[in-house]
Amino acid sequence: SHQYRNTSKYVGKNVLIVGIGNSALDISLELAQDPNVKSVMVSCRRGTTIIPTRDGKGNPVDKRLTSRMFNYWINSAMRALLFGRLVQDVNKKFRKYGLPEPADGMGAPSAPFSNLKQTEEYLQALKNNRISFHSGVESVSSSEKLVFLSDGAGLQVDAIICCTGYKGTVDYLDDEIHRDIFRTISVTDKKGEIRKLKWIKLYKQLVYPKDHTLCCLGMFTSIGNESSVGEMQARWITALWKDELKTTRPSTVEMEAECERVRKKLLKIRPPVTEFVRYVHYMDNFASELGCMPQINVLEMLANPFKWRLLYALLFGPVVPVQYRINGQDKLDNAESLLLSQL
Repeated sequence: SHQYRNTSKYVGKNVLIVGIGNSALDISLELAQDPNVKSVMVSCRRGTTIIPTRDGKGNPVDKRLTSRMFNYWINSAMRALLFGRLVQDVNKKFRKYGLPEPADGMGAPSAPFSNLKQTEEYLQALKNNRISFHSGVESVSSSEKLVFLSDGAGLQVDAIICCTGYKGTVDYLDDEIHRDIFRTISVTDKKGEIRKLKWIKLYKQLVYPKDHTLCCLGMFTSIGNESSVGEMQARWITALWKDELKTTRPSTVEMEAECERVRKKLLKIRPPVTEFVRYVHYMDNFASELGCMPQINVLEMLANPFKWRLLYALLFGPVVPVQYRINGQDKLDNAESLLLSQL
């Protein structure tokens, strides 16, 4: 997928996409929308949960998933249930066309997920038989242009695009530092199979514990807006370097201990992606240490009708960067009005 640019190389060809992540979905849809591509097949070893941009009623999914009400005031069991209800309609339609469900079910910590912005277009391509789902690849016969699948079926294929993940590296780093940051940990799944997980050992998914001037921004994935997280990372690390954090500066020992806590947690929950961060918690944690967390005094704000809309935005609306400009470090005088204009 790293080498894929457009559909021009695949005109008149039967194309097999291996994988079911974001890149696999995006590339397979683009190919299917080109009438000159003969057929598009998607091979997936394991199931996934499709996270659409909108639910079955057309409402934006991220508005609910990235609100403080959803993340703080609802327990984990209820969150999993509500998450399932938000995405179940779309996923039922995908299951109808052969997309497997995750082995541990939707919403489980170990269950993989895939973001898909053009959900309706993808479903239409499935309906029109422009895309078809198949089981995992068992072997390939390049001379006969045949791909044999784990369910015993065979596919006539002219081209294969592998969307099977990537190895995150920063090759210009010293080899010893590189090995220390980019690690592999082994976990055993519920079937007793050993699985290798790539893990980036960074404090807060950001700082190298042994040298606080070495930071890797953007080494994460999230349901929320990732550019917003990147901005918050930059604000926090700048404050760390300038010694302007409102909390005690973490020591190397404390950073190492936190990384070890994360490693043990990963071994326990066996997530499909180790770089995933919980958007609202991650952003609010940085904001608290920066001193720019929005002040949410529920009783006081309820007593003031002029603050009702602001309270609603902070609790029920999606967490957006302008909320961290209302007060504290780097505040903007018009931040509150900007936030309310988005309601």
